[in-house]
Amino acid sequence: MTKTAAGAVIGQLICEGKIKSLDDTAGEYSKFLSKTPYSNIKIRNILQMNSGVNPEGRSDEKIFNLRMLGRGRKYGGKASVRGAINFYDAASRKQGTMMNYHSSDPAALSVLAEDITGEPLSKTFYERIFTKFSPNGYFHWTSDAVGTTVTFAHLVMKARDWMAFGNYVMTGMKEKTCLGNFFSEGVNTAAKTPSDLRQYGFMSWVYSVNGKPSMVFQGHGGQFMVLDAAKENILLTISKHEKYEAGNLFSVIPDLAERLE
Repeated sequence: MTKTAAGAVIGQLICEGKIKSLDDTAGEYSKFLSKTPYSNIKIRNILQMNSGVNPEGRSDEKIFNLRMLGRGRKYGGKASVRGAINFYDAASRKQGTMMNYHSSDPAALSVLAEDITGEPLSKTFYERIFTKFSPNGYFHWTSDAVGTTVTFAHLVMKARDWMAFGNYVMTGMKEKTCLGNFFSEGVNTAAKTPSDLRQYGFMSWVYSVNGKPSMVFQGHGGQFMVLDAAKENILLTISKHEKYEAGNLFSVIPDLAERLE
């Protein structure tokens, strides 16, 4: 679910005019990314995991994540988001042609936001978004050795703050605030995925819930937050794994959401 928080920061920068258009390229705003395969990739396509930079599938994602987190024999103590991005010398395919779930696109967003604001993405999230829905709350978000936020995972918040975040987003979408409109655009223009059950918006999944496309924050194992736009309900599920006798949460979560009154 961390990726959605990272996406919210990009939306906030759009609202503040620091990013003029989602159809601008990452290289226009980031000196570092301008020297990588992300240079000519539209910010919109990065948000939708549709950059085309990473290889199809997730075969290299583990080593990519170890580099960002500074783990393992080779990268122990050398955590670097930029170092991981530099694994790629060229894009694997044309941008916008195939959504591919991978850690590299969220990593690019972290660098993009940091190069625009001059501060870690996590700090921008805290000061400009988090304090609006949890003024007295706190969170922990992992960074690399130079303080760049690791955006594919590792944002830890209390369950009530995740719920408050979801409500903040859903209310914004209903009231058509700038950030709400950003996420609504992600839902309305969601990219096709290999699954017929879901699409991908701006760093969040889009499921059909009660007959209406709805944002779903989805995390490793059994973490879900469904924003039921039709009934204006929120379903937050936090579990250590996704498989139970009654079924796999990934396949049944939309049905569970529809049972809420």
